[in-house]
Amino acid sequence: SPSAVAMSNNRDLYVLSARGSMLLVIGFNSEIKEITFLNPKYLPQPEGICFDDDGNLYLSTEGKKNKGKLLYYRKIQK
Repeated sequence: SPSAVAMSNNRDLYVLSARGSMLLVIGFNSEIKEITFLNPKYLPQPEGICFDDDGNLYLSTEGKKNKGKLLYYRKIQK
């Protein structure tokens, strides 16, 4: 049950799910590249995802009983 979807600069599809608190990465050829289970302490109800022009990732959460949060993940340079 996805809560948000975004496409990265390299055309991978990132699917965020509030149920199970997970992030699924699907490659351009429809292969599953990665499944990451998110820590509910930091993202209790993940609801939003996007990338900026530099490829940095942003995740947001409603926060349930607490205030919502916006988390920033810098793109790793290879």
